[in-house]
Amino acid sequence: MISFGERLKRARKRIGFTQKQAADAIAISDKSLSRYENDSSAPDPYTISALISLYDVSADYILGLTDEMGRVTRPFGGSVDIKTLLMTDAAMTEECLKKAFASGICGDTGLRRASEYSVLGGGKRVRAFLTLETCAAFGGEKKTALPFAAAIECIHAFSLVHDDMPCMDDDDMRRGKPSTHKAFGEAEALLCGDELFCMAFELAAGNECVPAQTTRRVVLELSRGSGALGMAGGQQYDLCELPESYDELIRLHRMKTGALIAAACVNGYYAACERPDKSTLSDIREYAYSIGLAFQIVDDILDVISDEATLGKPIGSDAAQGKITSLTFMTIDEARAESARLTERAKSAIAPYDGNGVLRSFADYLLARTF
Repeated sequence: MISFGERLKRARKRIGFTQKQAADAIAISDKSLSRYENDSSAPDPYTISALISLYDVSADYILGLTDEMGRVTRPFGGSVDIKTLLMTDAAMTEECLKKAFASGICGDTGLRRASEYSVLGGGKRVRAFLTLETCAAFGGEKKTALPFAAAIECIHAFSLVHDDMPCMDDDDMRRGKPSTHKAFGEAEALLCGDELFCMAFELAAGNECVPAQTTRRVVLELSRGSGALGMAGGQQYDLCELPESYDELIRLHRMKTGALIAAACVNGYYAACERPDKSTLSDIREYAYSIGLAFQIVDDILDVISDEATLGKPIGSDAAQGKITSLTFMTIDEARAESARLTERAKSAIAPYDGNGVLRSFADYLLARTF
C-alpha cells in the first residue's frame, strides 16, 4: 500500500512546477500537510483528496489563478483536476450532513437510519459541487454555500428514494447497494423521502453565514426547482405522458433534471452575491440547463452501452419500461454530437465571467464521463 507521504510526493511531482514555484506553494500549504507527510497509514480517501487539493489550491495562488482565499481571479489556463475537486466538495458535503444527523435533525428514529442510508456514503454529489463551485466562481467562500449544498443533496436523495419505488421506476439497486425500499420496506422508504425533503429546507433555512434575504431566495429556488414546475412535474410528465417529439423531451428534462441543477448553480451564486444581477442569473441558468440536458443525454447513452458494475444501477431499464429517451429520436452518434453541442453552449454562457474555469472544465468532464 502506498503511504500518504508517497501519494503526496507523487502529486507534487505530477503538477510539474518549476523549483521556485513548487517551493513557494509548499511554503503556503505544508503547514497543514506536514503532520501527514511521514504517516505510513493514510487517512480515508476523502481526506487524502482534500489535502492534496489544498496543495493544488496553494499552487494555483502562486500562479495567480486564485487569490489568497482560494477564489478564482481569472480563467484557468491549464487543466482543472475535476475529480479531486468533486471528491473534496463531496467530503465537505458529507461532513455537513453527518453533523446534521449527529445534531438530532431526525432524532433517534427509524427515519434517521433510513435517511442516513439514503443520503450518505455515495453518489457523485454533482449538485452540491455546482453549488459550492458556483459560489467560489463568483468570489464567495464555499463554507457560505455549504448548507445549501447539503440541502440540495437531500432533495436529490429524496427524489431517488421515491424514483426507485415499484410505483415509479421500480429499481432494486442504487449507488451499488439495495434501493431504500428494498432495504427498509416501501412504507418506510416513502416516509424517508418525505423526511429528506423536510431536512433540506431545515438545513437551508439554518444557514447562519448569509443574510435572511439570501435564505429567502434560496428557499424559493429550491421549492420551484423541486415542485410541479420542476423536478416533481418532470417526473409526473415522464410517468404519465409520452413525449412525441424531441422538443417535448427537452421540456421534460428541463423540468425533471435541469431545474434542480439550475437551483444548485443559482443558489451558489446567491451565497456569493447579496445583490444578484438578473443578466448573470440568466447566464447561470443557461449554463445549468445546458449541462443538465447534456448530462441526461449521456445518461441515456450509458443506459445502453455501459454495465451495472460501472453505473451502480441496472442498465437497460429505460428500454425495458418503454421509456422515451433521446435515443428514441436519434442514433447514439447523433446523441453524442447533441450532448457536445449543449456542452459548448453551456461553456459559452459563462465565458464572460472571470471565475469560469472550474465550471467550464466541469461541463467537459460531464460530457466525457463513463459512470
